[in-house]
Amino acid sequence: MALGSLLTLATSCCDPDTPFAGDGTEDTETPGDDTPPVIEMRTGELVGVVYNTAGEPVQGASVSSGTETTVTDGNGFFTFSKVQVANGRTVVAFKKDGYFDVVRSFDFADTDNWQVVLVRKGNGGNTAQATYPASQPKEFNFNGGSVKLPGGQYVDKDGKPYTGNVTTDVLFLDPNDKDFADIMPGGDLAAKSNDGSGDVDQLISYGMVSVTPKDANGDELKFSDGTPA
Repeated sequence: MALGSLLTLATSCCDPDTPFAGDGTEDTETPGDDTPPVIEMRTGELVGVVYNTAGEPVQGASVSSGTETTVTDGNGFFTFSKVQVANGRTVVAFKKDGYFDVVRSFDFADTDNWQVVLVRKGNGGNTAQATYPASQPKEFNFNGGSVKLPGGQYVDKDGKPYTGNVTTDVLFLDPNDKDFADIMPGGDLAAKSNDGSGDVDQLISYGMVSVTPKDANGDELKFSDGTPA
């Protein structure tokens, strides 16, 4: 398994060969189909609220869809009158310093109401964080498993070797968590069947792990091609 700058691992059932419908930017077409997604901005009212895992509203979270951006108010609420639609699905990104980013995607609706839960970074429960030299192998342990990262294999956005300190955040998403559906990146876990019918299959997740290494300036790092974790 090769590790990218933001790795979300999903083991899902139904059809093991069905491509994972990730955050709306993933390729959910039949394997071998290189047709780019049809992306457009459509008018449609989208409202929602952003909470943390304690059930408290998250104020000041950035919510973006295509060229449109807003922030959540003191009650965690946001609203859009125009959203980005890719292959018939609304795509929205949620970000706030100190929290894990989330991108959600659902079938487009003229009016829709979303609830999103952001997870705070740090150590404890199903999250882990550490800063260490790039040359040092690192193992993260959390409720539900562990991740072992090799040392000396980090590269920057230009593909050049990185040798400074690395800060890595890890998040394990347990499908048994009561907030799993609202925390999970992607949305409804829908994916096109690979049998050529164009039918949509429903995937069932057995859990996800997000691993985000960043350099000393806060820019995301990747691993050299073929590096396993």
